[in-house]
Amino acid sequence: MSYIDRLQTKITLTSPAGLIFEAKWIGDERSFEKRLGVFKTPGVSGVTVQDLATEGVVYPLTFFFDGPDNDLEANRFFNACQETGRWSVVHPVHGEKELQLVSVTEDVQPVTSGGVTGFATEWLEVKVSTDIKTSAGVKDPTLVSVKSAPQLGSETVAQSKALKVEAAEQFDSVVELDTADKSGKLKVATGNTVRAFTNTLENLTSTVAEVQAQVDSIKRGIEATVFSPLTDVLALAGQIQALIATPEQIVADLKAKLETYDRFKDAIFDTSPDTSTPANVNTVAVQELALTAALGAVGVSSVTAELESRQNSIDGIESNLAFFDSMTDGLDETQELYADELLINSYFSQSQSYADAALLNALTVAFLLTSSFDLAVEKRIVLTSAENPVMTAMREYNGPGDSDANIDLFCNSNNLTGQEILLLPAGKEVVIYLGGR
Repeated sequence: MSYIDRLQTKITLTSPAGLIFEAKWIGDERSFEKRLGVFKTPGVSGVTVQDLATEGVVYPLTFFFDGPDNDLEANRFFNACQETGRWSVVHPVHGEKELQLVSVTEDVQPVTSGGVTGFATEWLEVKVSTDIKTSAGVKDPTLVSVKSAPQLGSETVAQSKALKVEAAEQFDSVVELDTADKSGKLKVATGNTVRAFTNTLENLTSTVAEVQAQVDSIKRGIEATVFSPLTDVLALAGQIQALIATPEQIVADLKAKLETYDRFKDAIFDTSPDTSTPANVNTVAVQELALTAALGAVGVSSVTAELESRQNSIDGIESNLAFFDSMTDGLDETQELYADELLINSYFSQSQSYADAALLNALTVAFLLTSSFDLAVEKRIVLTSAENPVMTAMREYNGPGDSDANIDLFCNSNNLTGQEILLLPAGKEVVIYLGGR
């Protein structure tokens, strides 16, 4: 049997409610990312790699309904996208898959392509994480407990606290103040961290007077600690962590908050040392403490955010994974500086905190993924003519909603300002949220 015999002529999609759709399909990509823990030991050639399994497989599927009733079938499919739950998809090449719909965009071109309606969709293959209970050390596959989103959220917050404790203890064990140069590097690195916070994260905290007051108080405490004749290293660690965590209290768009933490990370790496002196170990220790604190804040912010759509959840997953990978890679690069140094004078990236940081990242991603099942699917449409946004919202959401909630949702989710509040131009792409809670 050749691939021609195995290839199906169409793609079949079955909605959570059991509605069946058959469409034409030309071809698409699929992808996944491998999670690896890479450890580089100074003075030892090569690397040690820990395989942390893979992320979910992403399927961007583009397909078409054709024939005289293609518009009716396309509308039926579009409405089915509002259903909550997984779809069963018989892929022409890869066979039957259980997929989670992330986003859908309908391409309506009645003039140039009246006999065909196309859809651009994105799906995620989800394998539910389970904990297999054991008895006398033997796994029993019949006893499986699946964690809910609230459980994962609670574990994420708890793991963030555990990471803070481990990172602070690591900071206390690494920092040395037995020379003036080492003390000076600690002061400079701490000042750089506070400056990075001021230039990035303080844009969030300054929006709430009460939170900004906390920030100002913590800054004064850091200054008093670092310039004390006998610097309390462990107390300094707690103050830096508290400062970086203050934006957790701010209610803001998750994407915007994570982007701000990403800029903070970049600002921290901008002051990385370029020489492998013993005193510079203090510089890197402050950087690592700040970055692990930021990773914890990113995780907590992700589980406390108000997510509106599955795309929000997927974006959050990608941001969390990218932050952790970038943080780890940056610290590993600094560790490379010390490859030729004696072990006693070397820096080891995340020597105590890596396992806690990786677990926190995994829990955050699991929470966002599990939460996505209850969220709405993003529907994106391109307006063929100028429209009043109120009329568009009422048409797409079947009415204004209680106290015009649907109209407010439409305007806020599309960031309408100025003239667009009165009239949306032809060609404008707008997003509608289908289904979900």
